[in-house]
Amino acid sequence: ICNSKHHLLIRGAAITGVVIVFISGMTRSRLFMMIAIIALVQFLIWATANSYDTRNFAYAAGPISLVLASGLEKIANLLPIIWLNKLNRNPKVFNFFQSIQFSAKYFLTTVLLVLAFAQYKISDASLIQRQTEQAYDIENGPVNRAVVTYFRANGLKAKIGTHYGILQFVPEVGRFNFNFYCNSYVTPMEEWPAEIGYILVAKFCGNDSKQAMAKLVEQKKATQLWELDGYTFYELFR
Repeated sequence: ICNSKHHLLIRGAAITGVVIVFISGMTRSRLFMMIAIIALVQFLIWATANSYDTRNFAYAAGPISLVLASGLEKIANLLPIIWLNKLNRNPKVFNFFQSIQFSAKYFLTTVLLVLAFAQYKISDASLIQRQTEQAYDIENGPVNRAVVTYFRANGLKAKIGTHYGILQFVPEVGRFNFNFYCNSYVTPMEEWPAEIGYILVAKFCGNDSKQAMAKLVEQKKATQLWELDGYTFYELFR
């Protein structure tokens, strides 16, 4: 993480430039204003609640890209005029600024400018910390935190075989995730991948999977560590 003055200036200039292009695009017509409103709402939802995974930004990427493309085209059309004529004598340039005629445009412009300059007051570390905290509660927060709690107290000596794929996105323990489908539990444990030392049976796995794990516990080949919200965590003896 770099928080030097040069880094902040470069990042600030880049974000401010994007905001200017976005404002240019949204003031092009009422249609683009509506698209900009949708894009801004989706972006704020992602930034405040779902930023732990960039894939969640996909919903906002389309509208934002459309508005930015419109803004770039509008600015590109103005550049030759600005270059060849004085700014204070060019009616087209004035028309660009005069196109902001109703309160919604003033409001959105203000919000975007505030977002552009607010990033100077927000450190990279605080943003990363917020994203990390959100990631603990993906899908099933209590189960994720139970695995993390066990890891912090005891460590993990091997991979966790599970059909609960969300585990790979959970901080601290994601690197221990090993995709292991529910129907794999009914196969002999000797055929399981050697790197698996733990099993997290998801609640959507059938009774066959649960019975297979119960049999391993009876055979002293595994021990149940905890059960929570339909999920059961086992350690294997191999």
